[in-house]
Amino acid sequence: IDETGRLIRFLQTGVDDETAERIGRLPTGTGLLGEVLSGQQTLRIENIQRDERFHGFPDHHPPMRRLLAVPIATRGRILGRVYLSDKQDNNPFTHHDELLTVTFTNALASILAHTDEQVKRREAERQAGRLLRENQQLTRHLLTATEEERRHLARELHDEMGQCTTAIQAEAEAIAALSTHLDPRIHDGAKSISELGVHLYNVVHATLRRLRPV
Repeated sequence: IDETGRLIRFLQTGVDDETAERIGRLPTGTGLLGEVLSGQQTLRIENIQRDERFHGFPDHHPPMRRLLAVPIATRGRILGRVYLSDKQDNNPFTHHDELLTVTFTNALASILAHTDEQVKRREAERQAGRLLRENQQLTRHLLTATEEERRHLARELHDEMGQCTTAIQAEAEAIAALSTHLDPRIHDGAKSISELGVHLYNVVHATLRRLRPV
């Protein structure tokens, strides 16, 4: 059954494939089957058709009298059911039969639960792997974008700031040379501007080295 308790697969033995094909649809879980579908109790019934919960058999269903129904359950969750009907020796189901079937369904429930956990773990691992790949791809994109921005900034600093500081330094040197005999204050101010230009140029180139290390 699925998580909602709906029957999604039904395996039978003792009923040939042709008969099962003629019956057609899966059991709907009403009547006696519904009693087991709705809880974790077992049912051991001597005569199905005399039980007040019996709703009848579908067309082409072989006649059945006795029923032993045991849920396949673990940790409060029902994974499926086992239905046994009419022993080959035509004797009623006994308490020993019930205990044997319960032992079987408990073992089966453990196997199914373990398998289910493995499937969920593999799915979790698959999801974790997908997230890891996405994070790695995002990291690569981030590094690429960061490198592109560093290149752009380095290019701007080199082309604009570098040229401007060089021009400022050249103009300041020219002013200092022309003002040597005119006004000492102009000469000294131009020399200071030239020195600041050299310092700014060095700062820009140091920044460029940090942005684009060898």
